[in-house]
Amino acid sequence: MEAIQQTQQTPQTSQTENKKKVRLPVYWAIELDNGVFQNPQLKEYLDAHPDLIPLKKIHSTLLYVGKKHGEMADKIAEISQHEGKKCTLEVDGFGYSERACALSIMKMTLDDNTVMPSYPNKHQHVTVALKTGTAAVESVETLVRENRTFNEFSGGLLLHGTIKAMYY
Repeated sequence: MEAIQQTQQTPQTSQTENKKKVRLPVYWAIELDNGVFQNPQLKEYLDAHPDLIPLKKIHSTLLYVGKKHGEMADKIAEISQHEGKKCTLEVDGFGYSERACALSIMKMTLDDNTVMPSYPNKHQHVTVALKTGTAAVESVETLVRENRTFNEFSGGLLLHGTIKAMYY
């Protein structure tokens, strides 16, 4: 009986030992350069609100997956085909509160003029600054809440970045 139990355990052990941990992306995003902070309107606002700390790395999330890769296979396949491509974001302005500041994205276009799909929960955006202790997810509220405070960019603003899979 003991020999049978050992035989049954051996394949399980070797299967467990042979399994390699696969790192899967948590989200896909357009990673942007920090040139946005040179925009005079945004710079003026952030200079007047030193409690809002500009982020060192900024991006616009295209698709957040978390641990739901199986449920989102079609969307993952669509976004993955654009990984590494350059993208231009058309920004119409920024929303702000005492806790966060975010850019409002009107349109995202690849170099070949293909309009990029996105799957945000509420509004395509870029978080640019947060008050210490504020979660980045709060920044979208500066764009969607009913009594939002919004500054339009005169002439609009174009940002450039690269589509990347992001890992934790």
